[in-house]
Amino acid sequence: MSDRRRLFVAVWPSEEVAGALSQLERPERDGVRWTSADQWHVTLRFLGSLDTAQEDAVRAALDGIDWTRFDPTHLTAGPRPTAIGRKTWALPVRGADALATVSNAAITSAGIQPPQADRDQPFRGHLTLARTKTPPSMANLPDPQFHASWEVREVTLVLSTLDPTAARYRVVEAWRFDGTRA
Repeated sequence: MSDRRRLFVAVWPSEEVAGALSQLERPERDGVRWTSADQWHVTLRFLGSLDTAQEDAVRAALDGIDWTRFDPTHLTAGPRPTAIGRKTWALPVRGADALATVSNAAITSAGIQPPQADRDQPFRGHLTLARTKTPPSMANLPDPQFHASWEVREVTLVLSTLDPTAARYRVVEAWRFDGTRA
């Protein structure tokens, strides 16, 4: 059996936006785990746990996209956090739809289907601010107005490692819109 890795495709906020996000109130609340700057991203496509052959297919699919056809993509976060699902408190992000669509189409064409829970869900760009253990925990979360925008110049493949306190993310590959790779 081959090793499996938990992966997703994402874009990241600029340092300025991450700095502004870090200034938001993050009070201690039972059952609430706030995300940190190294976790703030916009998921374009969650892939789930993939074996080596599937991961190679995803990389080949992303390699096959002509990323140079994308100009720097303008994203906007805000205006207020909202519940995404039952246990996620997030800022809506607009502007990543085309990136999500082209990534999803390429990956699906390569035979990699979204995890079952995501198959019928439309893309909802967001930056996760907190996760809760139970839905009622969100009733006590701060509801600040927030508005920030930034330009995205690359799409990344990210490894997600879960541990008891939080998910840890590491970019394993990036496709830049200028045609270079990282």
